[in-house]
Amino acid sequence: MFAKLAIVIVSVGLCGATLLAYRQARIQTVHELTAARLDSEDAQERGRRLAIQIAARTTPDAVSRAAEALGPMRTPDPAAIPSEVPNAQSPAIDKPAPRDSLDQLDLLVPLPDVEVVR
Repeated sequence: MFAKLAIVIVSVGLCGATLLAYRQARIQTVHELTAARLDSEDAQERGRRLAIQIAARTTPDAVSRAAEALGPMRTPDPAAIPSEVPNAQSPAIDKPAPRDSLDQLDLLVPLPDVEVVR
C-alpha cells in the first residue's frame, strides 16, 4: 500500500513539474516574440527619423546644383551596350557606394536634429 501511495505522489509531482516546464517555455517564447516586435518597431522608428532628416535637409536648389555639377545628360551609344549579358551583374551594383557620397554632392544642408513625436 505504501509503495502505491509513493508512486502516486511521485507521478503527481512529475506531472506538475512537466506542466511548470511547459508554462515556462510558453512564457519564454512570448517574451522573445515581444522583444523581436519591439526591436522591429525601433528599427522602423529610426528609419522614419532618417527619412524626415533627409527630407528636411534636401532642398530643390541643392538637387539642381548637384545635377548641374554632374554635367549634361548624354544618350549612351547603342553599339556600346551589349545585346545580351548572361547572368552577370554590373560591377557598379556589386561595389557599394561610399557612405559620404551624398555629402560630396552637397545635397544636404546642416539642420538641428528633428524630434519625432508619435
